[in-house]
Amino acid sequence: MDFDSRPGSMADVPKDLLSEIKKLEEMFTVPKERLDKIVTKFVKELEKGLAKEGSTIVSTSPTGSLERDR
Repeated sequence: MDFDSRPGSMADVPKDLLSEIKKLEEMFTVPKERLDKIVTKFVKELEKGLAKEGSTIVSTSPTGSLERDR
């Protein structure tokens, strides 16, 4: 089986379009080291927020209503 011609392989995509796709891919790629820092900071902030008395993670689904439940 020729893997370059399998469905979804992008074998038929023009080279200039592949180049643009590569540029976009590079713009949106986050290096592992940076992603690890982001996750660590997120977890710390989450824990800090949950450490406050009465804090909780919202577990209900949004209703779409702009009115506050009373």
